[in-house]
Amino acid sequence: MGLLALCVLLQAAVPVPDAGALAGYYNGSQAELAAELLLHPDGRFEYGLAYGALDEVAAGRWTVVDGAVALDSDPVRAPAYSFTDLGPEPAGLVAARLIVPQGMEPQYFSFVLVGDGMAPIERQVGQGGDTEIAYDPAHPPRGIHVILPVYDLASKEFPIDLKAGGRRIEVRFTPNDLGRVAFDDTRLGIAEDGLHFERFGREIIFRKR
Repeated sequence: MGLLALCVLLQAAVPVPDAGALAGYYNGSQAELAAELLLHPDGRFEYGLAYGALDEVAAGRWTVVDGAVALDSDPVRAPAYSFTDLGPEPAGLVAARLIVPQGMEPQYFSFVLVGDGMAPIERQVGQGGDTEIAYDPAHPPRGIHVILPVYDLASKEFPIDLKAGGRRIEVRFTPNDLGRVAFDDTRLGIAEDGLHFERFGREIIFRKR
């Protein structure tokens, strides 16, 4: 038997996953992490995960592609930021304020000053949303980001002119669909023990219940 014919026989011996049999409720919870996945027979899915301070959900369509379950989320509106320069401060100081919706904790965010030839300067936002960030006036940063590490989220860089001195700035955060995951052809490997998924550096095995 030729090598090509043998390969064809081996491929034919691998069972093709049946989408109908895959539909159902899956649980991927483990220590310090709760995760659920529901694959509806009509091709819709629902997903939820809680890990420390992070909670995320998703919904959309699922299909079977190349021996894996592929998730594609419904459209998601990304969080939005608006930046305002409020005026001068002493050289070497950026006074930053973050405004978040009521009920959201600003301490989960940080401001990050960035510039050419300098290490980023990161400061956690204070309880009331105010933060003071010191920098070297001889090497002024060129801009600032807002980050939300728990969601691995970062704003675009907002330029700041610090050549003539410090500045007072304000950033308003609008969450929109924060916490809704935009899966885009995200693959979950199909194995005998369940659906294998990597998230936040951890392997999650969704087992059917």
